[in-house]
Amino acid sequence: MPFVSFKQLSLAHRKVRLVPIGVVVALLLGFALYRGVVLGQEKQEKAEPARAAGKSKAHASPPVNPEKAGADSSESKVEVSLTGHLSRDSAGPSGKIRFWITISNQSEAPIQNLRFADFFVPGFSRPEEFSGGCNGATWGQVCSELAPQATVTIWGDLSAGENSEPKENAYAVVLWDSKTRPAQAAAVQLGEIERLSWWEALWKWLTQLDVGLPTLTALLIGVYKLRQGKKEKRETAQKAAEAAAEAAKKSEQERKERSEAELREQHQQTWNLMLPQANRFSLKYYIPSANAIVTSAAHLALCRTSSATPSGANDPELHSALFDLVQLQWHRLRMKHAIGGYYFKSRTAESVTEGLFQKHRVHFKVTAPQRFIVRSKFVKPLTRTYDVGDFVAGSPSWDAEQKQFFLDFKTWVKSVDCEKDLIVLGAMSKVLWYESNRPFLNWYQEQPPIVLTDDEKKEIEAVGEEGKSEDASMPRRVTEYISEITTGVPAAPRP
Repeated sequence: MPFVSFKQLSLAHRKVRLVPIGVVVALLLGFALYRGVVLGQEKQEKAEPARAAGKSKAHASPPVNPEKAGADSSESKVEVSLTGHLSRDSAGPSGKIRFWITISNQSEAPIQNLRFADFFVPGFSRPEEFSGGCNGATWGQVCSELAPQATVTIWGDLSAGENSEPKENAYAVVLWDSKTRPAQAAAVQLGEIERLSWWEALWKWLTQLDVGLPTLTALLIGVYKLRQGKKEKRETAQKAAEAAAEAAKKSEQERKERSEAELREQHQQTWNLMLPQANRFSLKYYIPSANAIVTSAAHLALCRTSSATPSGANDPELHSALFDLVQLQWHRLRMKHAIGGYYFKSRTAESVTEGLFQKHRVHFKVTAPQRFIVRSKFVKPLTRTYDVGDFVAGSPSWDAEQKQFFLDFKTWVKSVDCEKDLIVLGAMSKVLWYESNRPFLNWYQEQPPIVLTDDEKKEIEAVGEEGKSEDASMPRRVTEYISEITTGVPAAPRP
């Protein structure tokens, strides 16, 4: 059938103005249906040889059997659960399909170097970057380490390629390492996916009898009526212009007022929803963390004072200081496992608190993997009722690494790193106290300011400077935040 362009149809309509609208609609619909049927048959004929051979164009099957991946009865098994799905199964040119993949470490051991080995999406291109995953996640490194019983989800949009492809199963292959077995793998099925041509996409849309055909018919009839009504609109345009301008001005004012009212309502609803959560998080996680920081700073200061004497700091003082630092880590892990991180009313406060904690890890010298593992041994037995007495009572059962960690801690207490860490911990505790009390502003009708030393202020400002590589506005935001928390919200005068 020869191709008839819309330009040719338009010229024909100018020459013969009496062509009924029904003829035009029938021609267009018949042409679209014919092209869709022809292309569907051609695609089916091309796909049948591949299906007869038992394989697709790109891959016969995923290169990894997910049921056998990592299976070894002679070693401890690291169970990793993978689930994935797509937002839809097909898209035309310039279309996008969103994917989701959830990876869950269901074992009692952490896994490392979580990464993608393959991502098979025929007819589509995976995005350069995706959302979710651990901090700084890429296709080559989703997570450097995934804790036991932890779950991570990634998502992104697949872009349609240049050429159409038959429907095939999309999948991804994930690799990870465990302490006992490196390079374990599993595949996750995302579902069937198909890149449609322009005509195939149009055909799929038109075959939706409750959407495609009525919409196209209504569109053509609307265009026809629009042409018929142009003459009448031209005659009344001048008179209607002034009335329309006045009506538009009034409508815009009403829209603006409605938008402002809706925004206030949304803010109020969000506040009512988040306030109980923020209150619960403060009492359960932030305030206990701040308490652990304050007591650890007090005990560290006492140990440093005692270390300056001839007898030096005694073991009970050192045990108390170490216990407080271990308890701080326990509160943080408990918070991350339950809610994932800090949820303050200020995003800047979240970044500052996280940045200060990372500075503490550097000064405390627990960034190295081996040191982190040893510290985790101290954290493991902690519970809500576990106190310093239990910590001291358990010290005789410490292994050689824990005992060496304690000896290193004695030396660290007298070091410059400990002195710097006390400044960082002081700044972090004050930020936590301020943000923990923010939900109670409406109750107390005031928000007392905090007093930062010059050194604490410099540590917070340094967090802003370090964060400008990812957010250029971070230094300014941190400066404004320091001004906010050192000013507070004064109590309203009573009548």
